[in-house]
Amino acid sequence: MLLQEQASRLQQVIAEAQSSAPGRAEGTDSCGAVHVRLGPDGLPRSLRVTSDWKRRVPADAFADAVGEACMAAARQRMDAWAAKLEQAGWKSRVDQLRDQLDQTAGDQTTGDQTTGDQTTGDQTTGDQTTGDQTTGDQTTGDRTAADQTAADRTAGDQAKADTAGTPVSQIPAAFAGKPRKNGPRPLHVLAENALSAFDAAGRRAESAPGPPQGSGQAADGKLTLTLSASSLVSCQADPEWVSGQTATSLTRALGEALAAARASLAAVAAAAAADAARQSAVLGQIFAEALELISSESRPPSRNGARHVRVR
Repeated sequence: MLLQEQASRLQQVIAEAQSSAPGRAEGTDSCGAVHVRLGPDGLPRSLRVTSDWKRRVPADAFADAVGEACMAAARQRMDAWAAKLEQAGWKSRVDQLRDQLDQTAGDQTTGDQTTGDQTTGDQTTGDQTTGDQTTGDQTTGDRTAADQTAADRTAGDQAKADTAGTPVSQIPAAFAGKPRKNGPRPLHVLAENALSAFDAAGRRAESAPGPPQGSGQAADGKLTLTLSASSLVSCQADPEWVSGQTATSLTRALGEALAAARASLAAVAAAAAADAARQSAVLGQIFAEALELISSESRPPSRNGARHVRVR
C-alpha cells in the first residue's frame, strides 16, 4: 500500500507541474518580421506581420520566418516554465519521491527474500525431524495426512458452493457491457470476436502516420499551416503571392489558416478518441459476456442436469 501511495503522490506532483505551464508566451523571428503569441496549450493563438516586413525578410523566406517565430515563442515558454518549476522546488520533490519509491521497492524485495529463506529453513528442520521419527510416528503421520486431505477436500467443496452462481450484478461497472436479450454469446464466438478486434487494432497502429496533425489553408491554398497537438509543424507559402501582400493581408491570411488548422486538428483528435472508445466498448462487451459465462458455469446444475445462463 505504501508503494501505491508514493506512486500516487508522484503522479500528483507531475500533474501539478503540467498545470503550472505558462498561460501565454511570445516570440519573433530573427529579422523581426513575424510575431507570434502562444496559448496555454503551446499552440499559436495569433500571428502578426510587421508593417515593414518586406524590408526585413524576402518573400521566399517568409514561411521560414513564421516557423522561426513559433520556435522562439516555444523556447520562451519552456524557459519560463522551467524557471517556475525551479522556484517551486519541483525537481527536488520529484527526486525525493523517487528515492522513497526505490527504497520501498528494495525493502519489499528484501522482505520477500527473507521470507523465502525462513521457509526453506523451516522445511529443512521439518525434513530432519521427519527423518528421526519412528515407524509408529510415520503411521500416525500418514493417518493425520489422510484426515487433512479429507478436510481440504471438504473445504474446497464448501468454497465452490460459496462462490457458485456469482451474480452478474457483482461484475464491476467498468466491465459491465450492454445487456443482451438472449444472454451472452457462445465462448468460441467471443474468442473469435476478441481476436478480430485485436487484429484490427494492430493494423491501425501499424498504419498510423504518427501523432495527430491538422492543416489549414488560406488564399486559395497559397498559404498552409500544419499543427500538431503541441506546436506548429510547418508553414508553406507561395513566394509570388507573398510578395504582393501587405502586412494586413498576410496577418489576416495567417489568422484564417491558423483557425482552419486548429479546427482540423480538433476533428482529427476527436475522431481518434471516438475510434478508441468504440474499440474499448467492443472489448468491454466481450469481457463482460465472458464473465457472465464463467459465472453461469460455476452455478450448480438444475434438477435435469442443465446449467442456465442468467439473462440480464
